[in-house]
Amino acid sequence: MASEAFRQLQRSGGFALLGQLFPTGASAAELLSGLGADLSRLVPFGGLPAAQYWRAVCEEIDRGAFAFDLIWLLQGAALAYPGNAELRALIALVGGGPRPNGGPMRLLMLMASPTDETRMRLEAEHRELRALARAHGDRLQVEASPATRAADIIPELLRFGPTAVHFAGHGTPDGELLFEDEHGRAVPVSVEVLAKVFLACGPLVCAVFNSCYTGRYGPSMLDVAEFVVGAREPITDRQAIAFNGGFYAALGDGRAVPDAFGVGSAALLLAGGDGDHLTLDRRPDR
Repeated sequence: MASEAFRQLQRSGGFALLGQLFPTGASAAELLSGLGADLSRLVPFGGLPAAQYWRAVCEEIDRGAFAFDLIWLLQGAALAYPGNAELRALIALVGGGPRPNGGPMRLLMLMASPTDETRMRLEAEHRELRALARAHGDRLQVEASPATRAADIIPELLRFGPTAVHFAGHGTPDGELLFEDEHGRAVPVSVEVLAKVFLACGPLVCAVFNSCYTGRYGPSMLDVAEFVVGAREPITDRQAIAFNGGFYAALGDGRAVPDAFGVGSAALLLAGGDGDHLTLDRRPDR
């Protein structure tokens, strides 16, 4: 029996869109092989209209023929066509956007503490989030990417398919986040570049940047995420952990993001922090 994702693709013209974006055997093979598909298990491209070929491919994916699902297919397509409005809308419909009816928040935690920067207690932040996920497993699922290299960002987004991303690490006054290279040294990635990467990989409900200064750049992420949390000024590990505990516990209890932000800010005050150091940006239409 076809999944709801497959039926949504069928209803919304998804097969035709994939046929328009990947109209040849070579372009289809490049996308599918990049996702790890065994092309020998699929019907040959030749002899079928492109939309019918993609319907057949999606049927195989929906049956579990490969280690990726339909939303991964669409997110992989979005990497080839970043910013394509039809593709972004389709990702949101099929399941890459907000989960309906209070479904779980899938949180990807990108952690980086380069060896040539001040050491951060990211393991404590991770431990806190894992504990919250165990307590609220039906509403909050957490996946961590420790020592995240810049080259890891896209594979992690495609692998996990998050609805929210949480960055734990260093930020700079000029709008850069510090990831790592293969030797653990700092690799700066601008918020603007990161926004383009998130846009290509699918829309988010929320992006949280528990790093210094990133609150100044939240508006640049609003094409990607409905809500963006950041810090205007430097924030200590203890303060970040306190905010996380309140914010994600509230999300786990089913609160909306603005309400959860209020709870997290209150927890930050109890820990001796200044609630005004954190910002919540949201799209104007909300």
